Amino acid sequence: MRKTVSAIFVLLIFIVGGCNSPELKISEEDAKSSVIEYHTGHIGNVKILSIELKRIII
Repeated sequence: MRKTVSAIFVLLIFIVGGCNSPELKISEEDAKSSVIEYHTGHIGNVKILSIELKRIII
């Protein structure tokens, strides 16, 4: 029982620590131009319709 509680506590610390990641280091305009530059030519003209910021926790 004590090992289970300790494991859950450690897991929660990792999850909370992952949520406090630093701010983005790239501007919105840089991100847009990078996406357009990468995809133009592969699939034709590229137009960004919306931007949604997502955080990925590993």
